[in-house]
Amino acid sequence: MEDNNKTKDNDKNKRNDLIGLVLLMQEHNNRFLQNMLELQKLDEESSKLWISMIEEDRVFLPTQRDHPDGKFWERDVPECSDDVFKDHFRMEREHFDEIVESLESIRVNQRSPSEIPFEKRIAIALYTMGSSKDYRKVGRLFGVPSSMIPKILNEFCRQIINVFAPEHLPKEFLTQEKLEECIQGFEELGFPQCFGVLDGTHIEIRPPVSDAEDYCNIKGWYSTILIALVDHRGRFLYVNTGCQGRCSKSEIYEASTLKKKLASTDILKANSMTIDGVDVPPFLVGDSAFRFSTAVMKAYPFDNSGNENEIIYNDAHSKTKRLAEKAFRHLKMRFFRIHKGLDNRCRKAPGVIVACCILHNFLVGKNSELMEKWRIDDNHRSQPEEKDSLTDLLEAPETLRNVISHYINNQPER
Repeated sequence: MEDNNKTKDNDKNKRNDLIGLVLLMQEHNNRFLQNMLELQKLDEESSKLWISMIEEDRVFLPTQRDHPDGKFWERDVPECSDDVFKDHFRMEREHFDEIVESLESIRVNQRSPSEIPFEKRIAIALYTMGSSKDYRKVGRLFGVPSSMIPKILNEFCRQIINVFAPEHLPKEFLTQEKLEECIQGFEELGFPQCFGVLDGTHIEIRPPVSDAEDYCNIKGWYSTILIALVDHRGRFLYVNTGCQGRCSKSEIYEASTLKKKLASTDILKANSMTIDGVDVPPFLVGDSAFRFSTAVMKAYPFDNSGNENEIIYNDAHSKTKRLAEKAFRHLKMRFFRIHKGLDNRCRKAPGVIVACCILHNFLVGKNSELMEKWRIDDNHRSQPEEKDSLTDLLEAPETLRNVISHYINNQPER
């Protein structure tokens, strides 16, 4: 009897233990399920937060992968913001579309490979102009062979020169309308009878070994020289590029078609202004490297003690001259390859530089602003400093400079 009671107690204890174990397991399962639900809820909230961030500001989305797969143009560009598009192609979408539409007219004459879409070729060229990436990286980004990048770039530059130059960098810029516009613009800036600023800048290139000595400038690096005439809005009226870095700005100007044109035209004399009884024809403002003449006004020598008129004239001259320096700077900011240095062959480099000047004029006319992130390092390559041209004692230009300085000093705002 006693053994039967013990057996019943043992069975009861086992049942209680089993029930307790089942209840404990059920409690653990409930906690596990609750934890899973909490994690799922957190995951959903995190996803919603990410989606919300994307919808609020798409600029933070990556548009360019660390390892390009060649789908940048087809996949990433259509989804990028307007600012990102401008950063990549150096202009707004509407100006890009205008270039595509304008070049469509000569599409039948393309020599670029037909398997690359027309609009994509333009994008590749503009991206290359504004980028410091080498051709291999640009090719990987757009999914084309690196050997095609310089061909696409050179073809695009030829098209820009053929289609856009007649309006944005015409050979015949010395028209009555343009002359009046420039003179008025510089007059408003404080310099009378000026119709342009003459200056130059060195652009780094990689010449063949056989020609390296000719392209080595006085700073010891290889360059080609861009000589330009700049108007009151910072647009290029005339450009001359391709000369070796060992040449001086004055030498290039003296042998240029620009000087010949200024010497042979009658339009300058016809637009003379009488100041203090002296006929002052329109002229250019140039720095000390150029020869002093009635066509190129320079500052008074800085070692001259000078009177008040000369000091005020030099101040106005310096401010006006900076327009050309600013134009070169903006050109290199927008088209960074000009600043970094061209890796095209020397004979191809002038076409790229001229095309960049034309696009610069086109975009200045469209009031396309530069982006803050495009700022360039002035210490990358210091520009060669040329010696003063010792021709300041010529009587005719000295007379003009004196009456101009007197005129500037007697303006009402003075």
